[in-house]
Amino acid sequence: MRKKFIFHRIGMICILLAFSFVAGCAKKAEGRLDRLSDAAYRVPRDVPHILTDQIGYRTGEEKMVFVSATDPDEAFEVRSLTDDSVLFTGKLRQSQSGELSAAVFTDFQTDGTYYIYNKTVGSSYAFRIGADIGEHLAQETLQNFTSRRCGQEFSGDSETDDEEAPQEKKDRSRGRKDCHAEDGKLREDPNQTRNVSGGWHTDKNGNRDVVKACHAVRDLLLAYELDPDSFGDDMGMPESGNGIPDLLDEVKFEIDWLSKMQVQDGSVYASCESGKGEQENLVAIDAATPEATIAFSQAMSRFAWLYREFDSPFAADCQKRAQSAWTSYIGKKHAAQDRAAFAAAADLYRMTGDKKYENVLSAFFHNEEQMGMVMTDEDLFFGGVTYLMTAKQPINRAVCDQLMEALLQRGEKIADIANHSPYRVSGEGREAIPEMLNNMRTLTVLNHIIYNHEYTSMITDHLHYFCGRNQDNVNFASREGECSYLQAGYPGIPDDLDNSAKLLIMQGMID
Repeated sequence: MRKKFIFHRIGMICILLAFSFVAGCAKKAEGRLDRLSDAAYRVPRDVPHILTDQIGYRTGEEKMVFVSATDPDEAFEVRSLTDDSVLFTGKLRQSQSGELSAAVFTDFQTDGTYYIYNKTVGSSYAFRIGADIGEHLAQETLQNFTSRRCGQEFSGDSETDDEEAPQEKKDRSRGRKDCHAEDGKLREDPNQTRNVSGGWHTDKNGNRDVVKACHAVRDLLLAYELDPDSFGDDMGMPESGNGIPDLLDEVKFEIDWLSKMQVQDGSVYASCESGKGEQENLVAIDAATPEATIAFSQAMSRFAWLYREFDSPFAADCQKRAQSAWTSYIGKKHAAQDRAAFAAAADLYRMTGDKKYENVLSAFFHNEEQMGMVMTDEDLFFGGVTYLMTAKQPINRAVCDQLMEALLQRGEKIADIANHSPYRVSGEGREAIPEMLNNMRTLTVLNHIIYNHEYTSMITDHLHYFCGRNQDNVNFASREGECSYLQAGYPGIPDDLDNSAKLLIMQGMID
């Protein structure tokens, strides 16, 4: 049978220190673990030294796992999880850095569920091979938004029960039918109430923040715009089958809530904050802010641009709201000095061609300091990319050349970092995952404009890393696998909506 991981007897002090880490990674595999029958405690099992994408590999793509042991046997085997039969054998390849060995089994193209075995190292976590690998991850990633809908309950395939993830019992990010059902009260004047139902819970306390929501919206819409064919109308959503891509349905749910947050003068309330304890369903509406207003303007305009072919009257209303928010914003702020205004102006100009938005863009394009950060600052990145993708309005070709050069240079830098990494990624460790997601968004945009097989491979390598082929041997991207971030007790990509949206950007390009 599959080789068991062996516990080491260690001192009681180490046991006590480690006891807090007896997490759920052992739970799904406990039938394959050795037990200490002569002790009243159970020591955390060894983490496998064979690192694999726990979701799996597409049938025809490159298949590789890493071995982190110092002196592994040179041979490895691909074994069936069902009966432990050996279906493929190969020899490990030493990486250039010498830190890892690689087991490559690209030639093995039989669909099924497997694990990797090495005589001196042991076994990997299980993984699948199949043509549909990745489809469920995209569905689960999108359903992460649906599960956060305020005032709705949703039980999709992505749900994990509390027994496996007890820490989620305190997680109020998930929506319920009875949550926040009453009108919210303005924090500045509690006598005034407002219907602010709906929207995503943007944190684990059940709060709904406009800026966070708008940033997630713009990344979701970028994912759709880069590859609309990857997001169909059959992703297991409440609105599936209505003739509109499910990703746009999900964004519209948030757009409906954002519309409720706009004041008559065009400004936008900052957030809806939940009460605590027995008053958790009470909602306090925070005052309008320029930051919320300009983020709203960009999100609304971007949504209007992409949604107009499905519901032109609704898209027109969104565009009107976006322009109203812009007018409110410039009454309080100088747009040419705010990067968020640059991002909004790019979307508004693409939609309308209005000279006032182009003037704001031009002010930034003539600012060398701002242009130097155009591929590293979030707002400047979005403004620059939107301008590059503007086709129906007059554009400055010299500026586009400058933006493309900046995009290419950034792509080369990311590629250089990944090429020198033993894990073939552009960061190091779980703390670098947000940065790596940003890097992959950049590569995905670049790959959309100028296709490069090397970029596609790097995006795929990063997805493998997020799904378990990393130092921690943890799937940070989803709840699937023998050791997800929930079982390991680490923060995961689904904990942050904007990171989830960036993950979808990557998946759209790969699919």
